[in-house]
Amino acid sequence: MHHLIIQTKFAIDVRTGNDLLVTSASRHFRTFIAVAPLVAGTGLAAWVLRGIEPWILMCAMTATILLGCKWLTWWSAEIHAPPSRHVGYLLGWPGMDAERFLSPSPKLQKPTRGEFLFAISKFLLGVALLLTATLLVDRNVIIAGWTALVGLSFLLLFGGFHVLSCVWRFRGVDAEPLMHNPAVSRSVGEFWGRRWNMAFRDIAFRFLFRPLTRRIGPAWATMVGFVVSGVAHEMAITFPAGAGYGRPTLFFVIQGIAMLVERRGLGARLRGHMWTVLVTAGSLAVLFPPEFFDRVIAPMIRAVRSWVT
Repeated sequence: MHHLIIQTKFAIDVRTGNDLLVTSASRHFRTFIAVAPLVAGTGLAAWVLRGIEPWILMCAMTATILLGCKWLTWWSAEIHAPPSRHVGYLLGWPGMDAERFLSPSPKLQKPTRGEFLFAISKFLLGVALLLTATLLVDRNVIIAGWTALVGLSFLLLFGGFHVLSCVWRFRGVDAEPLMHNPAVSRSVGEFWGRRWNMAFRDIAFRFLFRPLTRRIGPAWATMVGFVVSGVAHEMAITFPAGAGYGRPTLFFVIQGIAMLVERRGLGARLRGHMWTVLVTAGSLAVLFPPEFFDRVIAPMIRAVRSWVT
């Protein structure tokens, strides 16, 4: 009887161990499937597309990284929804909160006509600024470049994506606007955490900050998140320009350090609108090297001019 109990216990332990191994292997396989398109896709795109027009390379690398991030969030969500909703999330919405987008939202408040008009006005402002850049590019590349970058921000982040948010919410889908009036931020933490590009906030918090905090603490997790963002921007800015490597990463390291300083005792005195503008807008010159304007943005502006004339 004693031997039978021991044999039974051994069989249960072996079966449990096998189940744990299978579960662990399955989890690692799912993680690989989630991350591989982002990492491998970005690397493959960088290798295959090298040598094409720099501004086209910028757009292609940005799209590749965006789609890789979309896949990562979608694969990890495991939410049952109509196929059209899944396709809409992957191809028709730039946000990174898959669970929110795919889940039913019976109490969602639809956008007002005023919000629709406000979103469209920002989109049109972006168009106007981009067209203005086409008039300036042969006079001053830097001024034209900054005008185009601001125009693209309104065309996409502030305007076009807000219009998309309104359309999805009108259809009953919880697609929160990505920009939450960043100009009123009173701290760098508020700027990056609650107001500027919630797509970055969502994916960084879920896949970097939250898991890394348990291992290395919130301070280092914050810095890792900003460094990863810097590397992603290297692929979209300095890689197409072929110059200025390290500057986007330095820009985001500055943002991370500023956030950590705000959490210390000294930070209470540094918080405020001017401090936030100094750190975020004041360091933009670090983010974009001069070669980016000459080799990437100026040719893009001239391409736009050729399309509209």
